[in-house]
Parts: sequence; C-alpha cells; structure tokens
Amino acid sequence: MTPDDQITAILRQGRPPVRDTTFEAAVMRQIAGRVLRQSLQAALLSSAAGGLVLWAAAPALVRVLEPLANSLFSGVAVLAATLSVLVAVGNVGLRAEILARNV
Repeated sequence: MTPDDQITAILRQGRPPVRDTTFEAAVMRQIAGRVLRQSLQAALLSSAAGGLVLWAAAPALVRVLEPLANSLFSGVAVLAATLSVLVAVGNVGLRAEILARNV
C-alpha cells in the first residue's frame, strides 16, 4: 500500500455519516411544535394571572385612576388636536418645500 493509499484510507474513515434530511426535518418540526406549545401555555398562564390580579385590584385602581383620568382629559384633548394640526400642516409644508425647490 502506497502512502497515498494510506492517506486516502485514513481520510475516508473520518467522513461524516450520511445525513437524512427528511428525518432531520421531522425532528425539527416536532421540536418547533413543542416550543410553540410551551410558549403558548406560558402566555396563557401569565395573561390569566395578570387578569386575575387586575380584577382583584380593580376597586383600588378605580379610586386612584378616575380622578387622574378626569384631570388629564383636557390635556389629552389639546394634545390630540395639536398633533392632528401638526400632521396636516407638516404635509402641506413638505409639499410647499418641494414646490419651492422646483422653482
């Protein structure tokens, strides 16, 4: 056996095994399904727990948040009106700037 044949034999022994892509895809699909189910269960449990906490705390939250909401109502209305005017004027101003550049 020549040195080249010996090197070839050694390298052939180290070849990776043949891959079965169908099997790998099936295993990955099962793993992805398991991860999805676990994340959905965690989301369901956390949202149910959060809902129960908010339901239990609702009377206290109403006493705190209702006066705050009443006092902030006028400020929020002014802010919404200001933002709508800025959006409308901003689009008009942008168009005017584009027309001025073209002149």
